[in-house]
Amino acid sequence: MAIDVDKLIRDSEELIAQAEAGGLAAWCKAQGLDPEKIADLTHSISAESQKIAHELFADDLAQIKFEVESRAREMGIVGNSGTAPSVHAAAVRQRRRLGMV
Repeated sequence: MAIDVDKLIRDSEELIAQAEAGGLAAWCKAQGLDPEKIADLTHSISAESQKIAHELFADDLAQIKFEVESRAREMGIVGNSGTAPSVHAAAVRQRRRLGMV
């Protein structure tokens, strides 16, 4: 059975867009959380803590992308772009090991 990588990418991008469009309140309700309490929490977090959290999140996304691309190459599933896996994720892991993040 052939896997249509481009379709998988389109589907995942569509799901991400739907999730982003829903916003925090929709996500909280889907998780069974009170959106007002979560909003109160987000306002009490310092700007430095928010910056660190965003950096860690971006690093995690880069690592996931790298691992997905690597696994796709191992399985012989390469998209039309034919690009090599991102080296950013490897750099992120190295920074984490050194305690820089």
